[in-house]
Amino acid sequence: MVAVRGAQLEETLRKAAVATDLMVSRIRLLGLKVALPKTEAIVFQKRGWRVPAGTTIPVSGEMVQVMPHIKYLGIVLDKNLNFEEHFLQLAPRIVGAASALGRLLPNIGGQALRAAACMPAWLAVWRCMVLRCGRIA
Repeated sequence: MVAVRGAQLEETLRKAAVATDLMVSRIRLLGLKVALPKTEAIVFQKRGWRVPAGTTIPVSGEMVQVMPHIKYLGIVLDKNLNFEEHFLQLAPRIVGAASALGRLLPNIGGQALRAAACMPAWLAVWRCMVLRCGRIA
């Protein structure tokens, strides 16, 4: 991950290109490869900044697309740092997990036992998916 800061958008993109080129060259000196086609960039916007669609950053002869949101360590970061996109992507997964648990309920005996047995499982699923942003093994 490369993080740069600038007063103007153009300056920030220029710094990002230089810093990313340096990082890629250092990684290559270690004998490792960098998958530049898989590389993503995001600009956390200041007020008044407009990042035009299709903005790219040159890195080692390839152009890296500046995206409106990226997934980093399981969390979807968006340009405004409000996590709206993260929860938009997370909501269908939670609904799917709730539906799967709901289909298991008829297999557990008795109405009272169903609710008592399902609640700890549902809470564990919810905690894992929302708080840790991970998958359930």
